[in-house]
Amino acid sequence: QSQGRRVADVLARVRVERVDLVLLDLDQAGPAGLVGLRDLCIMAPQVPLVLLADLQREPEAVEAVREGAQDYLIGEHLTPSVAVRAVRCALERHRHLAMLRDLSLRDPLTGLYNRRGFRAVAEAQLRMARRERRRCLVMCADLDDLKTINDTWGHDAGDRALVAAAQVFQSSFRDSDIVARFGGDEFVALAYDAGEDAVTAVAGRIEAGLVQAAARRQLPYPLRLSLGAAALDAPEPADLGHLLDQADRALYRHKQTRRAPPPAGADSLSR
Repeated sequence: QSQGRRVADVLARVRVERVDLVLLDLDQAGPAGLVGLRDLCIMAPQVPLVLLADLQREPEAVEAVREGAQDYLIGEHLTPSVAVRAVRCALERHRHLAMLRDLSLRDPLTGLYNRRGFRAVAEAQLRMARRERRRCLVMCADLDDLKTINDTWGHDAGDRALVAAAQVFQSSFRDSDIVARFGGDEFVALAYDAGEDAVTAVAGRIEAGLVQAAARRQLPYPLRLSLGAAALDAPEPADLGHLLDQADRALYRHKQTRRAPPPAGADSLSR
């Protein structure tokens, strides 16, 4: 459990370790307040949130439940039995809601977020990045020659290629990063607090992973992903749509220059 921590601190902990439930004092939510709590619920949907509040702040606690918290406890009425009941109910409620949420926010073929799920979580990530002055990276990818794979080996083979590419793409990022299939052969990822060398490092992992996946699965065709990236250096006021557009343009340049390598020092994967 995490009690008495700022929202940003809670999120940092959730990113690196398994947390079953967050118990957060509303007075310690930090300067972001309800916006931060909403973003925490979006960015860590796997963890139920229960708030502690006093009677004067009960309206804010009710609003936080509307934003995604599972429940709240009033300090003046708190007893051990009340706390145990609230935690048990929050865990069970959250489990059922998570099942329903996954049906609407996940791509059924790859298990990644779909476009709707990515946008919801990524927007919250960017808001947090601006508040905490963290650098974010958006990377777009698409699977090369999917039409040829479908036409030559059938659509089942195409689906297997998409699943293999999705697994490599996802495993090349951290568990806390947001990875999605936008539809067709398109994939997108948002990396929070990404370093200056993140593009090169991720691209290297993807390239090596694709070669290994094709060999391990004994595929009769190569697996190749074209890539493009764009970065947000907070507090730069770029929105998600702008970053996606930049990354998509870089992806197109990467496709066009793949057969003719760019001059030494050029980086075709990012703006």
